[in-house]
Amino acid sequence: MKDYDENFLKEVYKVLKSEGGYVNDVSDSGGETKYGICKRSYPKCDIKNLTKYDAIEIYYRDFWEKNKIGKLPLSIRGAVFSAGINMGMRRALRLLQTLVGVSADGVIGKKTLFNILHYDGNLKKGFLNMWEDYYERLCVRFPKNKKFLNGWLNRVAEYRG
Repeated sequence: MKDYDENFLKEVYKVLKSEGGYVNDVSDSGGETKYGICKRSYPKCDIKNLTKYDAIEIYYRDFWEKNKIGKLPLSIRGAVFSAGINMGMRRALRLLQTLVGVSADGVIGKKTLFNILHYDGNLKKGFLNMWEDYYERLCVRFPKNKKFLNGWLNRVAEYRG
């Protein structure tokens, strides 16, 4: 296994714990899923036989590094990473960008980082509130998702402590 940053390892193990093992729930729009890696996002991946090490590599390469999560303040790094895995990284980053008042394009650039670092308010609380609100609105719009709501809200609650 690669020599990953300790902050990444802390957060990825938290995600792996909440994501669990193999699931193929017909109600899940992501389809077949294991460790939070879904068939819809990785159609060529053998999801059923995916190892934790494979999942960790995907999370590092496609989520952490690609989206510059390691550049975010420690206070929100884990929450944004976890939200991105659960709802899609671009969507999670757009929530964060909306919070800090920049164009919500889902890409962490210089202006977004500047506004994050100079945000006048409780960045973590603001992001967690937006994350939670997103799930609640999603369940109003798509009632079939209500069966997932408690699990999603528990995931947000993990970062409130």
